[in-house]
Amino acid sequence: MVGIGTEVLMYELINHIITEETFSAIKNKQRSVTSLFPSFYDRVKKVAGAGGVRVVDMEKGKWTFEVHSSDKPLWYQDIVEFVEIENTIRDKVLDKRIWKKDGSGVDLRYLAGEVLEEVDVKLFCSCPAFQYWGPAYILTRRRAKHTNPEDRRPVVRNPKEYGAMCKHLQLIFDVLPFYVGTMSKFIKDYYMDIVASAEKEVLGRDKAVKKASSFLAKKKEEEDKKRVEKEQPKLEEPESEEEVEGEDEDEGKPQKGGTNA
Repeated sequence: MVGIGTEVLMYELINHIITEETFSAIKNKQRSVTSLFPSFYDRVKKVAGAGGVRVVDMEKGKWTFEVHSSDKPLWYQDIVEFVEIENTIRDKVLDKRIWKKDGSGVDLRYLAGEVLEEVDVKLFCSCPAFQYWGPAYILTRRRAKHTNPEDRRPVVRNPKEYGAMCKHLQLIFDVLPFYVGTMSKFIKDYYMDIVASAEKEVLGRDKAVKKASSFLAKKKEEEDKKRVEKEQPKLEEPESEEEVEGEDEDEGKPQKGGTNA
């Protein structure tokens, strides 16, 4: 029999494995933040007005931002890590719905938008709220915290674990839809080998399908032709000229047993 402690450990392990988060999933979790801070989104606007967001560094798999404090003359460092972005890019390129109309390859802007929406991410902010009001722990539980995991629950400040991000990360999420062009260039700079490989796979698959379709169409045409020939009634062969002439001569001879006039 499995003990209660073992069951809890198993549940925690399964939960840890299956809850790696995408942008969309984190945004959904974040909706509960107003239960903790009813004026949360007003605070986000205040951050935007104080100096907003700026990208300070991009490297393969990671963007680093600086977000201004809402009430202090300083910038906090925020990191968005793209987890296994190569797999997301490949999966999206294999979907021809985001290819150019002429079929020559993927549309990078469409691809960038799809990647931003569905790629798994890990987040970090250097502000105190991220560490002490729950986001660090909540994101750790969802395998979505960049850098060291946080195992201390916010039992005093946020015991019900509302939300998933501080106001600085929230502002980044608010402006990310405007970074489609930036993501497009990011993919072009770091991941075009993945794009090219997936495009080649799609074009090869299309060529094979076209060849198979052509073969099947030709085979069907041949089978239809044979079936039509088989179903047509056979025509009697015309008599030869000699047989026709013989019949003409017979017509002029008296029949056996007949009388002459």
